Amino acid sequence: MLRRGERGAGDRLEIEYRPGPDETRTQEADERSLLRFIRRLGCLPLRTIRPGHGANMHYAGTFPITGRDEELTCDRDSRLRATRAVYLADGSIFPWLPPKGLTFNLMANADRVGTLLAEGLR
Repeated sequence: MLRRGERGAGDRLEIEYRPGPDETRTQEADERSLLRFIRRLGCLPLRTIRPGHGANMHYAGTFPITGRDEELTCDRDSRLRATRAVYLADGSIFPWLPPKGLTFNLMANADRVGTLLAEGLR
């Protein structure tokens, strides 16, 4: 819905979305399937977090890119140290999160990592 602003004020677009029953069932089935695979890996998920549509969560510094050869860090190519072929292309490689949205940073890094990997396959 477009809400017109008063004189001199900008207009505001409001969007409301609610998933239908079919979409909810599909999402729940997908989550159950994913949890089965996670358990097969020996991991025990503690709980499911659903922040709501349009919300997002990003974790930073979990596996930061650093010049130091330490456990649970990534090299400059985003490869997780102590692995041969585990590359991370999400916010976990950033040592901290910027105060503004990081979508473009994530996209640029994912493109960079994907390009590096594709070049290695040639």
